[in-house]
Amino acid sequence: MGTNLAKASQEYRKLLSYVLDQPHGARLDYERVTLDTGVKMDAHGKTKLRRAIVNSGREYSIERNIGYVLAQVDSASAIADNRTQEVEHKVTKLHRSLTVLSEAFYEELPEEEKQIFTIRLSVTGALTASIEQAKRLYSKKEVKQISQTTETIPLP
Repeated sequence: MGTNLAKASQEYRKLLSYVLDQPHGARLDYERVTLDTGVKMDAHGKTKLRRAIVNSGREYSIERNIGYVLAQVDSASAIADNRTQEVEHKVTKLHRSLTVLSEAFYEELPEEEKQIFTIRLSVTGALTASIEQAKRLYSKKEVKQISQTTETIPLP
């Protein structure tokens, strides 16, 4: 087992070094990475490569079944948009799950867990409302004049 761990660590270091040597916008095709580093791009190799990219302080986009493309000026906004959409989907899913679970089991929960559920629902409700408000704001192209508001957003 120690040998496998040492090999995995060595492969990760190779990939990290490889990623650090790449310029912004570099396309890291799995086949090319395997040829350049000798690290097989199976599921474990792809995970190591992704971890190396993240730990090198780089952002990336994914080309499914092909590889990764390191961020550059032209892709920065698209990558940020994708990450924002991921957060939005996760918040929506969490809010839906909490609502369903709360409706099904809230009354049976111990008092402490009821309070936790209420807080979680409030937080996800506030996040959902903020996301919706931001969507309306940006969809109207009012980005140039973002003003602060004292409006209170009701929580569910």
